[in-house]
Amino acid sequence: MFTTKEQKIIAAVRSGGETLKINFGKNLRTYRKTIASDFFTEADIKTETRIISLIKKVYPGINILAEESGVENNGSDYTLVIDPLDGTNNFALNIPYFSVAVALMEGEKTVFACVYNPILNDLYCAKLGKGAYKNGRRMKVSRKTSLSQATIAYVTGYSNIKDLRLSMTKKLYHKFAERILDNWCPTLDYCLLAEGKIECVITDDDDLHESIIGKLFITESGGIVTDYRGEKSRGYKEYRFISANGKKILNEVLRIVNHKK
Repeated sequence: MFTTKEQKIIAAVRSGGETLKINFGKNLRTYRKTIASDFFTEADIKTETRIISLIKKVYPGINILAEESGVENNGSDYTLVIDPLDGTNNFALNIPYFSVAVALMEGEKTVFACVYNPILNDLYCAKLGKGAYKNGRRMKVSRKTSLSQATIAYVTGYSNIKDLRLSMTKKLYHKFAERILDNWCPTLDYCLLAEGKIECVITDDDDLHESIIGKLFITESGGIVTDYRGEKSRGYKEYRFISANGKKILNEVLRIVNHKK
């Protein structure tokens, strides 16, 4: 299923996960980015450095789009997208809902992605045109069609974070969605949708790294990704989008999120 190079990427992600696992539960120094809840730790840096080092051996001269170290444009046809620790708040609180996640892009097209939860040892992989997998088993989205039975995850960035979360949660519960998740680890939320455990993820101004990685899992497991108007997603630089298991729940969610009251 996966090429030798893709297997090397998987190995690098697992190695990065081991770095997180070793540091999980330790009192690590944190570095603030914007607001108090937006920070990174020493583990983020160690993991990112480790992954880049390993993958550059397979793809010498590859472009890098990394969460912590930023952009490295080497003029390659390929770009490595890295989120070394998605769910940093959970990690810092010793909550085992976090991941190391990467994607490989060819031009502007995401061709391979890998998400790993090192605590549960769950490995998710998606390959363009070949499907999405959890621990080697093919994943498919849920078949639920009723909003009253749907579990929805909400993802947003750090700008106006409290107002956005409160407003959206109120809208969704008012319209009788079964459950709203706010897990603070988007890549694993996208994988939950891909494996049929939840029915929708509302992404409202999320980080680019997580969005690039997540979209491939959703589409390769049979899900749908649109913008807030219900139109087809227009590329990887889209920060606000709705992903769902099918059109019925998608249309209900679109109606709710666009309702002004």
